[in-house]
Amino acid sequence: MEVPAISIAAGNGVTEGGSPTFTLSASPAPAADLDVTGTVSASGDYGAGTGTRTVTIPTSGSATLTVATADDSADEADGSVTATINSGDGYTGSRADTDNDDPQPPDDPPPPDDPPPPDDD
Repeated sequence: MEVPAISIAAGNGVTEGGSPTFTLSASPAPAADLDVTGTVSASGDYGAGTGTRTVTIPTSGSATLTVATADDSADEADGSVTATINSGDGYTGSRADTDNDDPQPPDDPPPPDDPPPPDDD
């Protein structure tokens, strides 16, 4: 029997206060529900729920991990949330990252061009 390899893919980046998602896929799909252990970490001040998580991958072979973050309304540099699937009994694992903060504010727009001089006709 082949041991499932668990891959993980980050969803779209979210702003602080949102909930980034990660899709876990087993190849091949497990013959029975498979408990997979992973670790969530974050860079920056984003209030992400970090630590060890257990996700059950059903026989369909796919499950979602959702990580809550807290918005402190401070404008900060971009950061990331990382989910790492730890290799365990009956499977192997991988990792993925997702952006997890408000984008930097845009630079001030350039000054308008000077209007053309009037015609002297």
